[in-house]
Amino acid sequence: PLRWRTSRGLWRGTDDGSSGITGLYSYGNDGSLGFLINIDPVTATASFRNATGRTIRALKVAYDAEQWRAFEGGRADTITVEASIDGALTPLPALTFTADHSPGSNGPVPDGHSISLTMDLPALSIAPGETFQLKFTANPGLLPGFMEQSVRLNEIHYDNDGQDTDEFLEILVAPGYEGLISEVEIFLYNGNGGSVYGQHSLASFSLDQTLSSGYRLYSKLIPRIQNGPDGVAIVAGGEVQEFLSYEGTLTATDGPASRTTSENIGVSQANPVPPSGRGSLGLDELSAWSRFSTPHSRGSLNPGQLLAPHPLPGIAIDNIMVIALDDADLDGLPDPLEEELGTNPRLADSDGDGTPDGEEDADGDHQSNLAEFSLTQTDPLDPNSRFQIMVTSDPGVSHRALVTFPTLTDRTYTVFRSHDLIAWTPLLSFSGSGRFETRAVTGEPLDPVNFFRVEVVWSR
Repeated sequence: PLRWRTSRGLWRGTDDGSSGITGLYSYGNDGSLGFLINIDPVTATASFRNATGRTIRALKVAYDAEQWRAFEGGRADTITVEASIDGALTPLPALTFTADHSPGSNGPVPDGHSISLTMDLPALSIAPGETFQLKFTANPGLLPGFMEQSVRLNEIHYDNDGQDTDEFLEILVAPGYEGLISEVEIFLYNGNGGSVYGQHSLASFSLDQTLSSGYRLYSKLIPRIQNGPDGVAIVAGGEVQEFLSYEGTLTATDGPASRTTSENIGVSQANPVPPSGRGSLGLDELSAWSRFSTPHSRGSLNPGQLLAPHPLPGIAIDNIMVIALDDADLDGLPDPLEEELGTNPRLADSDGDGTPDGEEDADGDHQSNLAEFSLTQTDPLDPNSRFQIMVTSDPGVSHRALVTFPTLTDRTYTVFRSHDLIAWTPLLSFSGSGRFETRAVTGEPLDPVNFFRVEVVWSR
């Protein structure tokens, strides 16, 4: 990750998909950059410099998209890719990856699942020494949505019959918490006057468990935790996460919870006071506060407590390749494509007929080789792969046509109409979305004097 510029997320280290804690990972043994994200996208940007000594006219971009965690019915997170050239962002839709959440998946994916994605970027002009960037964005899917980010009090023991023993606090850190542990502080409040009588950094607690669900349990023995009514405030990143009290409520007069009234958890260790070595207050299986008469469970889940894993996929990017496609004759067709077309990569007009190779039509579909490669991204060797428009009558409005055709991002599409195939009138223009688009235009398509065409140009 030191070779990347990332927008957010803590570095969690190497993993095989077992961890459920959000952050950035190195998945597997070969150092892929992994994302386990909560509700906000995370971007990773890599910069490249043209060191070829010549102007780059086209690029081939390829990478391996990987998935290291999968859950049936879980969230279908995606990776999208954009190229930033001369300050303009160009989406690369052929490089989009969507995580699998099909039946039968549940947990880490052994050795990861990988798919190789490739896309050509034509019509470029990257001068020697110039830099460009690839921006990879991990995007959260629609399900299950929010992943808990809280830092909460999970269990407390403060009173015994006779001598108090093993008084402690236990803190539960949810898998979606993305801050530093050192940024979490716990304040103990005195119900008599509402002032702070103790302060402890979570960094001074012991990390007792990291559960497969991604939750972490921290605990600390703290002698002389006062009997109630008293309170506990948890502060993360300078903000109060919760201000709880037991055996009554109180209003803080100082510290981070100043002038705030506590929330009474509704249970206590009074009436009866538990014997030595037993009893605590904690969150149960419904995340409600309960009184436990069992032996202390410091450092482990409370009786009946269930913290199921969030079905978040762990996705990653690996083996990125950016290849400059040579165009020796500067005709807009990369040399490897010319070899496939059977033209001479060192001659712009291979057959000397006065028509440049890019304007030739190798597959006879009435669209030039260069237009298919650079504008519509269809196959110049396949006559069935071509840009086509469909015109139909609008059933709801007379004298109006519906024009439908496929679009690409970073292209602008303009629809024209003509009555004689000589004079063309522009009707509308819009940016491509990467999907089929339908636009309503004036003119009755069944009238033989109405013709339509679509002009495609680069947006950048």
